Amino acid sequence: MNSELRLFFKSRYYRKARLLTLKPIIIGWIKYPFLCIKAVFKVIKIIIDNPNRWDRYLKFKEIEHNNKIEEERQENTILRIKFIGEIFRLSTCAFAHCSDDTTNTAEEDNKTVQDEFNEIRENIKNQIREFEKRDIVVPNKLKTIIEETNLDNFTDLDDCQEFHQKLKSILHEMFGWE
Repeated sequence: MNSELRLFFKSRYYRKARLLTLKPIIIGWIKYPFLCIKAVFKVIKIIIDNPNRWDRYLKFKEIEHNNKIEEERQENTILRIKFIGEIFRLSTCAFAHCSDDTTNTAEEDNKTVQDEFNEIRENIKNQIREFEKRDIVVPNKLKTIIEETNLDNFTDLDDCQEFHQKLKSILHEMFGWE
């Protein structure tokens, strides 16, 4: 704690990073009461504009439906971001395996990298299943690459770079990036 405080006062980059992490929290505290007040006024406006109970009911159901669609869109976005992160963790793990000097690394380090690689592969497989549940198309190339790739396939950094480029191009194709 003391070293963090010292670093806060000495490094402007650290100070800026810490303050930028606090900014959304403070904005959230200020924003939340206003959002609640806005929601109350919206309900009052619906009640005033629609004297018929059935019209009010339909209006509330429409808002509920729109909120459900927005929530689903946010969940899909979060799932995609986690998927992209796992894909790049997989390629990073391959780079870590190839960049190690095998004569100096302990057997435990190799086992740790292998375990992490297998764990990441399983996470990606689970996320692909989740994509299929949500009717998001996952290219078969990606599925076969994930299934067939093993850490022993990588002998040098060129193999890792080629693997990384394949994954990157498939992600560009899958999400429509340019």
